[in-house]
Amino acid sequence: MYRVAIVEDSRAEGANLASCLKRYGIEKNEEFHVLWYQSSEKFMSSGEKPDLIFMDIELPGASGMDAAALLRTYDPDTPLVFVTNLAQYALRGYEVDALDFVVKPVAYTSFRTHMAKVMRALRHRAVTVIAISIRGETSLIQLGELSYAEVIGHSVTYHLAGGRPSVIVRSTLREASEELPQDQFVRVNNSSIANMAHVIGADSEKVTLRDGTELYFSRSRRLSARKAIASYLGGSI
Repeated sequence: MYRVAIVEDSRAEGANLASCLKRYGIEKNEEFHVLWYQSSEKFMSSGEKPDLIFMDIELPGASGMDAAALLRTYDPDTPLVFVTNLAQYALRGYEVDALDFVVKPVAYTSFRTHMAKVMRALRHRAVTVIAISIRGETSLIQLGELSYAEVIGHSVTYHLAGGRPSVIVRSTLREASEELPQDQFVRVNNSSIANMAHVIGADSEKVTLRDGTELYFSRSRRLSARKAIASYLGGSI
């Protein structure tokens, strides 16, 4: 699942972009979770860390270009696509390392063409590799493929998406947790850690992952885990 921020003050334009993303996701078998903000101030103050940003340039208050300049002072990498009818801003877009420009009004045929470039950038970011090296054993794991990790006996099993073989390392869950990014992985119970990028749903008892796995919250971790997942998914659970 990719978390996409749409920063657009027009309700109609925002809904159109969300509709284009949904249609593209169905066509390409991709999942997009949309976070919509009607001003750059609301987006910048949200604390969210989306995988992709669609930014209008003409916004109330700080412009999208000004917000992008500020964003790049602490986030140089997140793909940013400007959505605008102001072609004169194209050169300034390169100053904030904009990935692309989409011209309003956004038509799906044009949107789909731009998304090919966007998806290449997202997949490139998703192949971040971590080296799991504990007690003399080392394995390379791509974070985008890691669905969840669980402790079984004296070993941790890293379950990978797409039917790929699991990686088993002699370790503890605490040691495994320290190896994984805290803003992407959450401790669900005393024996498992979930990749929140693979979460498709959660209720008061359990979290459901993209591959159908259901991990049940422990009583002591239920509130903190649900809070972390809700924050990651933009308050959707």
